[in-house]
Amino acid sequence: MIRLTLGTMMVVSALLVQGCTPQVPLDDLKAFVDKAGKTQPKPLAPLPPLPEYKPAQYDVTTLREPFTNPDIKVVQKADIEESDIHPDTNRPKEALEAYDLDSLSFVGLMNKGGKEFALVRDPQGALHLVAEGNYMGKNFGRVVAIRVEQGKAMNDQLGTKPPLQGQLELEEIISTSDNRWRSRPRVISMQFENN
Repeated sequence: MIRLTLGTMMVVSALLVQGCTPQVPLDDLKAFVDKAGKTQPKPLAPLPPLPEYKPAQYDVTTLREPFTNPDIKVVQKADIEESDIHPDTNRPKEALEAYDLDSLSFVGLMNKGGKEFALVRDPQGALHLVAEGNYMGKNFGRVVAIRVEQGKAMNDQLGTKPPLQGQLELEEIISTSDNRWRSRPRVISMQFENN
């Protein structure tokens, strides 16, 4: 019953809307269609003649290979010029040479038998004792000095001791773009409270 009433209302409303629209004269449209259907189109101009096909010679043996860079020069060990600075490649590698220098942390100092040792933490969290002459980092970094200095006190009126500042000084040996070796100083610093 409800469906029948809804359907009837829709049909009645559609008829009312159709009846209220104004009638548009279509005489101009009919005249245009009649005229367009009776006129003949102009003939097309003939196509120009095709040029004669001449196959091109393609010789790839004289061209460079597109997927290789012709400017790459393979550097042999003999091409590296000798200088006073060069890494010792014959010595055994130490444990901390497996890590980038930026991934190692200087976390403490230790004095054993009058000799200063630095405590260095690797990325896995293991601690290593490092002395002068040890190597660390991937660029042949050799520890040249372990320094401990008294820092500046934050507030002298409180009577607090100034913190100690430790520095681990290294000398890395890196290869330059002109096939030479050069040394580069690096410093890893840390601050800790003096008890």
